[in-house]
Amino acid sequence: MHGLPSFSSPAPRRPALLAALAAALMSAACGGGSGPAATTPATAARASEAEWRALAQPRPVPLEGAPRVALAEVRIAGSPAWSPPPGVDAGLGLTELAAAGLLRRQDVHFVERRRFAAAVDAERRGLPRPAGAPAAGISPGARFVATATWSPLGPDSGYVDVRLADPASGVLVGGWRGATPPGAGPLIVARTVVAGVLGALDGAGGRPVWQDPAGAPAAP
Repeated sequence: MHGLPSFSSPAPRRPALLAALAAALMSAACGGGSGPAATTPATAARASEAEWRALAQPRPVPLEGAPRVALAEVRIAGSPAWSPPPGVDAGLGLTELAAAGLLRRQDVHFVERRRFAAAVDAERRGLPRPAGAPAAGISPGARFVATATWSPLGPDSGYVDVRLADPASGVLVGGWRGATPPGAGPLIVARTVVAGVLGALDGAGGRPVWQDPAGAPAAP
């Protein structure tokens, strides 16, 4: 489905929030889910000067033939060994981290739908636009929509299921399953989700060849 309305936030805002979110989730992961650490709000991470300069760079331009894919959500089917900080939804946090992992790649064209839909809805209702935010525009539309489920089975095992669907018909067109290592934290789970989306895309038509400069195939 093409021509969907969309919205793009200023480039510096999302990565800075993701850095703070990752730090908050990891702080919670180290503190555990009980005792004083579970009730003490995590200190927000402060981006370095180099990180702020990096935020000024434009988003990577997808390569020709890169499949357009959106990530609907990452569900958690069970109780992880870590707990998110107060006010942070664990599933939404994982979704944001996995989205960042897809956004940095040039062999996929990541289409952000959740923020776009919320922004367009706000504009339609006449709500004030956030400072510095551009007007609602037109989304290229996603060819595939991925949904992931992480099932932590205890401290020693867990797995991620990824399903790839056609957004127009809802028909499943691909899937992937992979294990997460013992004691997997939020970043490891997000990396596994990204790897699963890439694997499902390969089974549904493939991606252009791209050399990851970070050296890690699914690093957020």
